[in-house]
Amino acid sequence: MPNATKACVSNRSFSPRRVRVGSAVLLLLLFAALGSVQAAPLSKEEQILVDRAIDAGVAFLKRSQGSNGGWAGPKQEHQLGYAVLPGLALLECGVPANSPAIRRVAILVRRASGSLVATYELSLCILFLDRLGDPKDRELIQTLAARLIAGQAETGGWTYACPLVTKKTRDEMLTLLRKLDPPEAMEAVARAERDPLADTPARPATSDSPSNDTRSPKPPLQGTITGKPPATPKGGVFELPDPPETKKPVPTSEKPAKPEVKEKPVVVPRHLKTLPVFRKELELPRGPARGRGKGDAPIVTDNSNTQFAILGLWTAQRYDVPARRSMQLMVRRFESSQNNDGSWSYRYRSGGRKEGEPAMTCVGLLGLAVGSGIARQPRDEGQAKPALNPRIVDGLSALRKNVGKATGTWRNLPMENTYYLWSLERVGVLYGLPAIGDRDWYRWGAEILVANQQPRGFWISTDYPGSSPTIDTCMALLFLKRANFTADLSKKLNIKPEELNATIIRTKPSQSPGESMNEEKP
Repeated sequence: MPNATKACVSNRSFSPRRVRVGSAVLLLLLFAALGSVQAAPLSKEEQILVDRAIDAGVAFLKRSQGSNGGWAGPKQEHQLGYAVLPGLALLECGVPANSPAIRRVAILVRRASGSLVATYELSLCILFLDRLGDPKDRELIQTLAARLIAGQAETGGWTYACPLVTKKTRDEMLTLLRKLDPPEAMEAVARAERDPLADTPARPATSDSPSNDTRSPKPPLQGTITGKPPATPKGGVFELPDPPETKKPVPTSEKPAKPEVKEKPVVVPRHLKTLPVFRKELELPRGPARGRGKGDAPIVTDNSNTQFAILGLWTAQRYDVPARRSMQLMVRRFESSQNNDGSWSYRYRSGGRKEGEPAMTCVGLLGLAVGSGIARQPRDEGQAKPALNPRIVDGLSALRKNVGKATGTWRNLPMENTYYLWSLERVGVLYGLPAIGDRDWYRWGAEILVANQQPRGFWISTDYPGSSPTIDTCMALLFLKRANFTADLSKKLNIKPEELNATIIRTKPSQSPGESMNEEKP
């Protein structure tokens, strides 16, 4: 292409009109090339560097595991979290489920699950047990998922802790949710002409965090949500009302027709009505989110806890956990809080803000992907497929600006936030994108991680609470392995990666399509 341009300039016999035509052709060719940006696979030598980094990271985790199965010190917080995330990373790196390191983690998870309420740990335990693949853990996964469902706030997100749900309440919740979202109702949705999650009504700009909130963004992962719930009725199980009385049929010589049986309405018991998932209308609050009990302080949710809850609940659906209503409420959260530049922020705010953070933008893209995944697709191939969600395009365009360019050096590179890298990796594999716009996200991140691995095999990151060599190593390994915990969601998206990427490239970075969809900011 440069030679063709040089020839056009140097040949003085060309008329101005021919020059203009030639320039136009070159621009069209250039645009076509940009629209088909593909990330080149790693070379054999580059893949060897990545594989060596993975092996060294795995060796570090194996060496540093404690005798109790965890990786935390005796007085360190989040003992279970420091066990299950490394266990999950080791499984993704190919360590067998029956190896001593994984078996110790599994024992620890099963022993600690009875009193577990922390959102991060509940979600990670579900991911770990799913990856472990033991059928005996099915009921345990259901219990952990029920606590996540009970912990969802009115704004569709999660805070640091969830209520402790007993087995009896778990069964009651799951049975109710199956009745509220039965298969027949889903078939009706499949025949609808539009996605029922679309066109979220505008809300006044609100936040689930008080304006004078001075609490730390990193409270301890302990305890339960405050507030005393209403008293549980005797027996702890709701009762459906009797069907209305009908008149006795008049005897006739003809065979009487079978009376029409009316379905009993689903009745939510009093002690579960406080949970947002059991509302008749799954809508976000018009004002600040309320606490669980009367007079409680508002529940302050964040998108970091929320993303882990999404991963946990999506995975729990494989174990007969009806999570669609929770997902609907969560999708509305991200539809109504996208920022002007297409990003998302740490805290929820209806209508969004001016701009957000890269890692939280990845969470918003995960939430929108779930919205596409639970939407019913056309049954017939001849039916029109849904157009690309402009919010997804907008979010990926914002994310692209925070992906660097690969250098090809694989050394002497500044370290990047591993929390963000893992979030970026999840978006890339979820949407099947080898590149985001013109940015090869995997090569960029892999170069950084290979260049910054410590001699003992671990990584040290910066810029996020809770960073430690153990946690950073887990996130680095999950990135390098391209771990995809929502592979079944990827298959449901019905989005062509090349079409999506071409649209990202064409989108102007200075203006967000989501801006016109969000309400006016105060």
